[in-house]
Amino acid sequence: MGGTSEEQRMKDELFDAVHRGELTPDEAERKALSAGLGVLRDIPDPQQFDPEREAWWTLPMVMAWIVWRTIDRVRGQYDPYRIASYYWVYQPISGHGTADERGGHWLKQQEQASAMDLSLIEAFGLFDEGDKERREATVREAREDLWNKASIGEVQCIAVRLSDQEVVAVPEIEWSYLDLHQNHGRDELCFQHSSTPRYRAVKFRKSEVLQIWKAAKASVRARRDAQERCKQWLIREMSLHRESQTMSKAEAAKFARTRFGIARDPFRAIWTAAIKQADARTWALGGRRPDKQAEKNRRTK
Repeated sequence: MGGTSEEQRMKDELFDAVHRGELTPDEAERKALSAGLGVLRDIPDPQQFDPEREAWWTLPMVMAWIVWRTIDRVRGQYDPYRIASYYWVYQPISGHGTADERGGHWLKQQEQASAMDLSLIEAFGLFDEGDKERREATVREAREDLWNKASIGEVQCIAVRLSDQEVVAVPEIEWSYLDLHQNHGRDELCFQHSSTPRYRAVKFRKSEVLQIWKAAKASVRARRDAQERCKQWLIREMSLHRESQTMSKAEAAKFARTRFGIARDPFRAIWTAAIKQADARTWALGGRRPDKQAEKNRRTK
């Protein structure tokens, strides 16, 4: 194979084929791996995006913490991580979207996190069973609790005041009158008696959030963190090898038990969630891991 420019040319050809609908994303990913080009849709390394380094957390980050109490869930609402995360989106070639029209797939960057989106996902019942089982509070309960704590000064909040674009501390007395709205994907706080947005870019002091909303028990948080690490490991493995399953479900379960201490029943839910998030449908079909010679050939391509 040629140098870097040749590899980029080959990648560009695969992207063009996916855009034109000549290849599905899975087919293109398989061809890229076979050619030694790596993956087309890169999965960012979670360790490079640590929300705990931030002194102030955004509203969706705080809401995610109160609901699930894991850093991984907070990371999912952390804008630097979302900016680095892309996913395949189907788009009709003409943009009309008729049933018999051929289209292609494009990589789209995740949008800015929104606490209102979390509320809507819950309201429409779109959380999966794993999300529901691991909650320590509903999104609605988290929002109400956060508003109450802010109204008595237990957690400090800063925001951009839209009337003059100044960064200010949101007064405690205002919280019982503030409602959450969304404007073009951005969370805004408005007074209940007025539709005019008052605050945007709302942030809370992280240290206070972690102090107030603790996991019920240290063992509970440790178990959930282990489950999240296991899921991230599976997502990365599945994303790198969507069309060539590198291990059976039983082998993965054994590794998860040894490495992360994950029992059989929780692993089943983690396995299903990882397949969905990595868009690795081949892994859902089961089957055995490729024989040693096939695996050796695949890794040396």
